[in-house]
Amino acid sequence: MFRVPASILRSGFVLSKTPRLPFVHHRCYAVEQDKSFKSLLDEITSSIKPRSDNVDLEVAGTDSFAERGHRGSFADDDRAGDNYGGSNGDARGNVGDRGGYGGDRGGYGGDRGGYGGDRGGSGGYGGSNGYGGSNSYGGSNGGRRGDAMSLGGKLQPIEWNTSAELSPINKSNYTEHPDVKNMSPTQANEWRKTHSITIKGSGCPNPILNFSQAPFPPEIQKILTEKYKEPTPIQAQGWSLALSGKDMVGSSQTGSGKTLGFILPALVHIATQLKLQPHRWSDGPLALVLAPTRELALQIISEAGLYTRALGLNTAAVFGGDPRGPQADKLRRGVHLLVATPGRLIDFLSDGTTNLRRVSYAVLDEADRMLDMGFEPQIRQIMGQLRPDRQTLMWSATWPFKVQALSHEFFNEPITIHVGSTDLRANPNVTQKVHIISEREKQKAATDLIKELHKEGPVKTLIFCATKDMTEHMHYTLASQGFNSAAIHGGKTQVARMSMLDRFRSGGLDILVATDVAARGLDINNIQHVINFDFPTEIEDYVHRIGRTGRAGKKGSSHTFLSYERHPGKAVSELIKVLHDAGQEITQELRSFGAYMQHSSGGYGRGGPRRSYGR
Repeated sequence: MFRVPASILRSGFVLSKTPRLPFVHHRCYAVEQDKSFKSLLDEITSSIKPRSDNVDLEVAGTDSFAERGHRGSFADDDRAGDNYGGSNGDARGNVGDRGGYGGDRGGYGGDRGGYGGDRGGSGGYGGSNGYGGSNSYGGSNGGRRGDAMSLGGKLQPIEWNTSAELSPINKSNYTEHPDVKNMSPTQANEWRKTHSITIKGSGCPNPILNFSQAPFPPEIQKILTEKYKEPTPIQAQGWSLALSGKDMVGSSQTGSGKTLGFILPALVHIATQLKLQPHRWSDGPLALVLAPTRELALQIISEAGLYTRALGLNTAAVFGGDPRGPQADKLRRGVHLLVATPGRLIDFLSDGTTNLRRVSYAVLDEADRMLDMGFEPQIRQIMGQLRPDRQTLMWSATWPFKVQALSHEFFNEPITIHVGSTDLRANPNVTQKVHIISEREKQKAATDLIKELHKEGPVKTLIFCATKDMTEHMHYTLASQGFNSAAIHGGKTQVARMSMLDRFRSGGLDILVATDVAARGLDINNIQHVINFDFPTEIEDYVHRIGRTGRAGKKGSSHTFLSYERHPGKAVSELIKVLHDAGQEITQELRSFGAYMQHSSGGYGRGGPRRSYGR
């Protein structure tokens, strides 16, 4: 006998003679094993009502799960593809060609296998082919709508031949408050030392220590004083630097107030340009913010909205996953501030819906994340549309070499601000726990942990899973046990995702299960616990995940599950370093686990020392 999950049939996937899919726990059909696959398919599907979404169900070979209606394209950012997609390793996706989610060596949408790909021990679940054989979920095309080479192919850099082509700009009319101006270099340096701020570059102005010292319009001053006590360190130093018109790079941990650090100077900059030259709606925006995901773009525009409405400025956010029409209409009506994901922006630039000729204030937010997602070619295309005398700002929670290289290429003598260490460090307000357990026992262990965390009442908990299927399964498991939970991932509509995030933010949900789409930039207060059900492929993603808790000086906890079946040595050794640098407990079991992984050929296969589990 072998079991065929009914949910797979209802979804429109072609069936495989796979004895069991561990991530699907639904009603199954028991069938005699000697029955032909074609007759089995005909017998079962004849009794099931077909789906109405034009998905073609056909036999594509016994090793293929080919959903021909989608061809493996789960591109969050439409053509840019924040998640799931990209025929060459998710060219702008979450994981790329490291062996998952759309990479050309495995995972959903890859052309060589599933859960890890074609390298066996070092690749991941699945040995040489993985779940689904040679085509895996999505077929060999793997979501070509995410292909970087086709996106914006007709968009050419602008050659600014004469100064006559450049409209006049004023990058700074910043006048220091007397208290700021009279601060001695010794006082300024002492304040920076107290807040662990390091400066690279010359000419950095003194910090703005309270709102009354900031040259913001009265409307903004009123909102700030009503909502906050004083500027955060990155705002205090970042505001004075951004208002002075200098190029800058800001690096600070998540939850430190970076968004207002660049948005409020942008509004002052816009107001200054409007005094020089009226804004015609055909001009395009005056200030641009690039963000890696639509969730972050929406968060930025939402946070900016309180201040832009007070000043009467028009704003828009453009991103994939939503219809183009309404976004295009906003652009044609004219905006002062534009927040965009790279893929959708290039779409609108390519078809002439908007242009960036008057942008004189440009921000790259979560720059490290954009580079991780493979957006560097799109960033270069967009930068080629901007005037050369613009002011450019880059904000990042980490400071890897690739971010440093980008800052040297696109910036004019930038001043760099670091709050905290320049090394990759986790938030010290987060207590980090690591649990080493077998894959087959992980679901029960995670459920038991959640029960323990919630035994005294509901607490806001964020759980990260590697795949959308596991995300849904975790949600259903928790919901069936009475937990108030929901799941978000790249397969959800934008409306559904934002609705769930709003419920989680407002307290209408206790538990949110998510893929990495929720890992960065989202400002959700009072998350007490973060659980890494699946460990991420990059240590930077781990730091950002656990950074969702312990924000604004509050305490939080994180729990991470590791197993000998799934985790490579490099990630474990980096995790141990992060724990050490944050002053966290490192158990002997974790040290042994790390030592084994470091000397093994790969942690994804059936390896691992002999234990009571292990296969």
